[in-house]
Amino acid sequence: MEWISQFDKLTFSDEIELIKSKAHLAGYNLLKTLHQHNQKLTLITAESLTGGLIFSTLVDIPFGGIHKYGCISVYNSESKNMFLDVITTNIYSHKCAKEMAINALLKSKATIAISATGNAMPQEDKKEHLGEVFIGIAGYVNDNTIKVTTQVYNFCYYENMDKNINLKTIIHNKINIPFDIIDNYNDLQLTSLMAQYIRYATVERSLNICQEYINNNHLIIPSICTQITILCEDDIINNDDGNIRKLLDIN
Repeated sequence: MEWISQFDKLTFSDEIELIKSKAHLAGYNLLKTLHQHNQKLTLITAESLTGGLIFSTLVDIPFGGIHKYGCISVYNSESKNMFLDVITTNIYSHKCAKEMAINALLKSKATIAISATGNAMPQEDKKEHLGEVFIGIAGYVNDNTIKVTTQVYNFCYYENMDKNINLKTIIHNKINIPFDIIDNYNDLQLTSLMAQYIRYATVERSLNICQEYINNNHLIIPSICTQITILCEDDIINNDDGNIRKLLDIN
């Protein structure tokens, strides 16, 4: 379509390349932190919207192979239940991120887990969730205790030149078409760029959160244990109803 040529792909592509670089730096720093704390610590990821991108970012870094355990990609809602025993029906919630992270540990011999679930490109009836991502981190603090924390972000907002910029509005301003076309997510090229940015932003943030988690907790390599206690850092993990934390403001 003719109007696609009016979209400034270069500017937005530059933003994607920048967030990719930040994600790889975060991965490198995380691997160094794992190595400094305990050379036997291993990491597993349980990924929904990122589809394995968190772990593949770590694999791209030619360092710390001993810490890379594996990845469970559960993009489809049913797969979360089948492969990770996720019980909650609201997959966009703290509860889901919690269950994904904990069960990734319980189904493996890894010692720390990252989970990510959220909306990189929701349907029309859920477009207010665009960019909303729940990230979970879980690890063993003793032989029979897993400590888990979750956080939520909306990656449709990011800082550029000291200004908060709405990603959705930026795309609209760069093309001369009615706004409802963007609302319906009709164009593959534009929505792919948006989703790619959200996914790499998720990667960067999850790796940074994991590094903070390791620095703030004394993690161990668990021995064989038949009963595990789950320690939640925040009550919201158990009481979460999946409500939107930050609505898009596109006015």
